[in-house]
Amino acid sequence: MCVPIEFVHRNSSQVITHVGGSDPWGGKPWGLRVDEAADLIERKLYGFYTTVATPARVIAKVSSAGNKFLTTSPDGSRPNNLDLLPDIPNPIAGVEPQFPLSLPGWPTTDASKIASLEYASGPGQRSAIGQQLGTDKEHVQSVPASFFGAQRRTLYLNAIVPFPAEYRVVFPDRPVDPERWPKRISSNDIASQRDLEAKRLGWWAYDLVLTRPDGSIDPSKPTRLTEVSFIVRLPPFLQSQDDDTVVLYIHSINPNCHGAWAKIKFRLKSSSAGAAAVPADVTLPDVVGLPLDQALNALWDLGLVVYHNGPVAASKDLKVDSQIPAAGTSVKPGSNVAVYTSYAVKPKGTNKITANNASSLGKSLDIWIFNYSTGAWSKEATVPYQAQKDVALPDGKWVRTFAVDTTHPSCRSGKADENACVYGWAGPFLGDSSGQPYIWPIL
Repeated sequence: MCVPIEFVHRNSSQVITHVGGSDPWGGKPWGLRVDEAADLIERKLYGFYTTVATPARVIAKVSSAGNKFLTTSPDGSRPNNLDLLPDIPNPIAGVEPQFPLSLPGWPTTDASKIASLEYASGPGQRSAIGQQLGTDKEHVQSVPASFFGAQRRTLYLNAIVPFPAEYRVVFPDRPVDPERWPKRISSNDIASQRDLEAKRLGWWAYDLVLTRPDGSIDPSKPTRLTEVSFIVRLPPFLQSQDDDTVVLYIHSINPNCHGAWAKIKFRLKSSSAGAAAVPADVTLPDVVGLPLDQALNALWDLGLVVYHNGPVAASKDLKVDSQIPAAGTSVKPGSNVAVYTSYAVKPKGTNKITANNASSLGKSLDIWIFNYSTGAWSKEATVPYQAQKDVALPDGKWVRTFAVDTTHPSCRSGKADENACVYGWAGPFLGDSSGQPYIWPIL
């Protein structure tokens, strides 16, 4: 869950028709109709959440009349946190969250899969094994016993993964020495490949698939969930009589996601070997009350997949309020665990903005505020060139500040709600009369 919903729009019947939010890294607000947001959730392209009351994941459901709606109450009995969000009178539709909120996070990472898997123990000897491999469990694939004794063992993974994201190929049976871990190199760097093989080390590479099945360029690629071709050269030190394990990790690079990652794990077993051993269950520790960073490490050490629900902050500044499943529950390695957090020490907001006009325009700029709680715009000050003015923020309200150049040739209204008039913006900020001032250099 990487995109917070901060406000909604209700129709005359008080039915939520739109949802939206702000971009804390300086972009413009985003907004979607409920059916648009539900479609993105169902396709696992976005994960939305609310931070009012208890942080909660937003899910898409269909009413008895066949209409899609959003809720944070999967059982229908608990309160829907969306009902607690402020109403915005002028909703936005069709505008997805902007970068970096747009970077794939959970649940897009969970939609990763290996569409097909091939192996080779020599040039021109590629053979297909197994079917589609997902993130839901450890997969076991049978290969001929001769594969384990071959000198050049290669795997070809044709995967569907989020883009952009970070990928890693790991051999869990690797030695402790980091120098012998598999190296990522370019698929075209033949010299490096040969050098690593001469040192009896493994390597891996990947390429984005940017073509159609007929070989022609597909201008729509790469997509949010896109095709990637991985090549994995297994090192000699992994050789065993009948068993090798490989893990493909997919990590979100969205800075608003905590623990948004997934893995696809599979074991190669000799077709002549017996059935694979079933991983032993692990008992969930009690992480309630711990700082989030300590809780994550404790759960990750048991091979569990952790989903974080709560405010966005450094892990050490958050504490775990609850966990699902509860402590003492026996689960399989690779199972999902949800932790719900709050601020260990709630951060202070901002009491005022000091707008310092050092713009390259050399002109006066108007300072406007957009209030997310009311949906209202207000002009607060005019700041001459090379001067500064303080703008007080409304207590307890989320706002964004805009610098407006009324002299721009394309600016007709002279207001901040016209894109052509906006020279720059800052925020969002939470107004807090006991908070700290923010110096806004308008360059």
